[in-house]
Amino acid sequence: LYGEYAHLNTYNRGEIVADPGVRDAWGRGFKKMWDKMYYSRGCLGGAIWSGIDDVFHLPNGQVVGYGEWGPIDGWRRKKPEYFHMKKTYSPIVIYQKAIPCLKENESIILQVENRFDFLNLNQCEFKWVINETSGTVRTKDIPPHQFGYIEIYPQDVELDGSILKLSIISPQGIEIDAYAIEIGEIKRDDFPFIKLEKSALKINRTTDKIIISGDDFEWVFDTISASITKARINDKEFILKGANLMVIALKTDECSPQHKLALPAHNKVYTFKKIESIKFEEKQDTITIYTQINYLDFKGSINYSFLSDGELIVDYEMESKIKINPRQWGLVFDIDAQMSHLQWDRKGLWSWYPENHIGRTKGKSQAFPKQEKPDLSKAPQNDWFNDFNDLGSNDFRSTKENIYWASLSNEKGIGITVLSDSNQAFRAFINADGNISFLVASYSTGGGDLFFSGHYDDERKPLKIGDKISGSVNLLLIKQKGN
Repeated sequence: LYGEYAHLNTYNRGEIVADPGVRDAWGRGFKKMWDKMYYSRGCLGGAIWSGIDDVFHLPNGQVVGYGEWGPIDGWRRKKPEYFHMKKTYSPIVIYQKAIPCLKENESIILQVENRFDFLNLNQCEFKWVINETSGTVRTKDIPPHQFGYIEIYPQDVELDGSILKLSIISPQGIEIDAYAIEIGEIKRDDFPFIKLEKSALKINRTTDKIIISGDDFEWVFDTISASITKARINDKEFILKGANLMVIALKTDECSPQHKLALPAHNKVYTFKKIESIKFEEKQDTITIYTQINYLDFKGSINYSFLSDGELIVDYEMESKIKINPRQWGLVFDIDAQMSHLQWDRKGLWSWYPENHIGRTKGKSQAFPKQEKPDLSKAPQNDWFNDFNDLGSNDFRSTKENIYWASLSNEKGIGITVLSDSNQAFRAFINADGNISFLVASYSTGGGDLFFSGHYDDERKPLKIGDKISGSVNLLLIKQKGN
């Protein structure tokens, strides 16, 4: 019996300030742990450390305690870990996240695991919704700790590309769990923007700039800094700088009551670099700029390929000059502060999330919610995910892992989209200039808290001197549909 286990992120304070997404990643490590415990005949269970944040707001304004170690905070608001705890401990498990499209008159069959100790699942209701059609079914006999199935007959429903929403209701009328299962082929690039039209690329070279443009767009590459400095869509010009390397190490502090509100963010971006060489190539409808870069701790290449529809592909390969155990690595770009509207679509640990969870698979967020900075002497009126610091709200600045796409745009929908294949992570934050930086990470893992870090041992990638890291970032200039 684990008297104390699955410690939440607490002592990796600098990581939490920079990226509340470590709280979302906690669910992945926790699920692995619990699944092993559940199937072990020699384990009775455990007690998570802990239930409520050890954070206390004193009358003089001082904040003390060990830290934010609870799935609910001091004001009893649910944090991201609360939902992961609910899903992981769920007594009903459906493993399918996607099913093929059905033939005519076929039924949907879903395997169900009953993790109840006493209840037969035939006592529960399974409510389903597909588009505008809904119904309720029950399982046949599925005793405790056994597997079975449910069968759904969606009559006269267009299924391909649809989502089956499933809610399981207990005999007491309580929702136990919920799922959102994909049917058939889901459009991953169905974002609310339009791509720019293809047009012949034009090049204008000056002593320190390479300007690449099409009919509706323009990129400005600075040869002195070896990076992008501006972009334009139609007549809207905006700051777009990059790329710079980010390789941040895992970091934790000691187990001590040192919680503070004002802590430096663990968020290092390599900006100082020596430019070894820049080469230029034009081939068919693509213009490529090859750069060799030497940072303090890494050296290698960052190459920029400009396409005729406003797309930019940035490839990089870097060799480490130090030993480091990274939490994230990738490329960072800066964009105009007006591009503060974040949207994304990603593959989640779970098929269904609440709308106020930072890990939801689809969502919208803004750098700063429309609210005043909270008075810490009073109970906050907003959800936890709208709390913010100088880097943005918890929702905005948290890592979105496994993205299909993520975009930053202004109020009119003009901006940039990162296209991916669910193998990259995206993180936005307000930088020291007041503009927005965003990281496209080829590698992202959970936080470095000393009591939980071991749950990620199977996914850590420590680097030795001479080891290489690489990746490719696909950026697309976009504008909102209708503009």
